[in-house]
Amino acid sequence: MSIKHSKQSNELTILTFNVRGLKTVAKRHLLCTDLEKYQGSICCLQETKVKHGLDEIHGNYRLILLPSESIHYGQGFAIHKNHTSRLYRYWKVSDRISVLQLRTISSSKSRRLTSIVNVYAPHSGRIQKNPEELDIFYEELGRTLTDLGSSYFLFVAGDWNAKVGTRKGNESFIGHHGRGIRNYPGTVLAEFCRVFDLFLCNIGFQHPARHKTTWTGQRPSPTAGSVNIFNQIDYIVCRAGEKSLLRDSRSYGGAATYSDHKIVSAKFAMKTSIDLRRRGPNADVRIRHKIEQLCSSTLVRDNYQLSIMKSLGNINAELSPGGAWAETMKGILLAADEAIGLRSQVLCNKGIHSDLPALIKEQKELRLQLENTSDPKKKQILQNRRSSTQKKIKMLNKTNFTNKLDLIAAGIEQLKDSSKMFTAIRLLNRKKQTNKLKIHDSKDEDSSQIPKSS
Repeated sequence: MSIKHSKQSNELTILTFNVRGLKTVAKRHLLCTDLEKYQGSICCLQETKVKHGLDEIHGNYRLILLPSESIHYGQGFAIHKNHTSRLYRYWKVSDRISVLQLRTISSSKSRRLTSIVNVYAPHSGRIQKNPEELDIFYEELGRTLTDLGSSYFLFVAGDWNAKVGTRKGNESFIGHHGRGIRNYPGTVLAEFCRVFDLFLCNIGFQHPARHKTTWTGQRPSPTAGSVNIFNQIDYIVCRAGEKSLLRDSRSYGGAATYSDHKIVSAKFAMKTSIDLRRRGPNADVRIRHKIEQLCSSTLVRDNYQLSIMKSLGNINAELSPGGAWAETMKGILLAADEAIGLRSQVLCNKGIHSDLPALIKEQKELRLQLENTSDPKKKQILQNRRSSTQKKIKMLNKTNFTNKLDLIAAGIEQLKDSSKMFTAIRLLNRKKQTNKLKIHDSKDEDSSQIPKSS
């Protein structure tokens, strides 16, 4: 197979592989040969079983194996040479979780971070003996993802030791191509993905069964001695809002490196995302229309269609392509203004008490008077008034904060037991991100594409 790794490539291929030990130089070299075969940009490695860690170069890959407390665990990363210059940092959270970060240069030339989290969840045998291990793992992973919330891109890959199985109902964190029956660890993983708004990549594409399963084992049979079993327990996960970057995801069973696991791959087209994502507070201010009316009102939809046809019919055919495009976008915006209407800007009050702005203003005025007064008696009166006002501000803030916590706690108490822990971590440590709707913008090439709902 001929493989090309371009330095300017906008494709990022993330692999995950439980290698079942990398103690010998020969096996580490063979691993990197396999990664080259499957075009890996970054590979998350589990069960390296190298207790003291190492950092080596094998062919086109830099192999970083992290130290481990137990000889049976160990994680690491393999980074293709075209991405080593982008390496920002890496660290171990625990024997089961580690993180690698790459610098990402966006279309605005600003540097942002891509975070790749490597996971190795407890297997079913350990969970049966120590059920709390699974809770500890997901609690630790939840804190890690919360801490990495500001990452421009976020991916989680590894051996989850969980069978998520097929999609149930309208679950949005999973595709239509799962395999098998969901077990208890799979239920916990599914709930984790739902709460943190994640998407299981290698269940999102239709492939033969051999390219879905990720682990091969055996079970005893009364007639044949033993029977091979094939499960899907390794996954690569991305944010649900970034699944449009995903181009393909599957497993490969032809690796020369010995393991009972397969290599799992997910390919992402990074340039598309960089062009589509908003770039913080300095992004251009965009006019927003009441686009939801196009879905809810047939009348608005018909009027919008007629307005566009009318606008496009008035474009001069003798204009240059650039001029014709500018007139087209202008006509579309005018049609949207006329048929849909602009969305009014709503200022966010940040959830503060209604009396607080007046008290803050009063406190500032008292401070100014205090600074410009030399009369001791008057100064004492002003000081007392200011102290009283400051106490009121403090009490209002405390009451407001307590009410917020009570609402959060009440909401968590209404949830199922399986989701309480994850929801608590998310609500208490992370702001909920909302997707803002927009319609035609001449500054955005892809603005005509309205993303499908999950």
